[in-house]
Amino acid sequence: MLSEELNHIYAYLANFFAEIVAKTIGQYIIALKIERIKELILFGANTFSEIADMLHYCSVAQFYLPSLQMQQVLHLRTLRQ
Repeated sequence: MLSEELNHIYAYLANFFAEIVAKTIGQYIIALKIERIKELILFGANTFSEIADMLHYCSVAQFYLPSLQMQQVLHLRTLRQ
């Protein structure tokens, strides 16, 4: 685990990360996934099922979870068609 490798407790590392990046680790990972989803949708070579698999979502339903961010991403697909 990273906290053991760096010899710091997770809470310290998480707080340090949040101070530097201005996001929690979870928010940062979600933002990265959303950017990757945008790229894949705009490229248009993959279905939503394939994108969900590529990004390790448990199911397509999880990929479609209603959130403002995801709705904005999916809106790009509609505009492109």
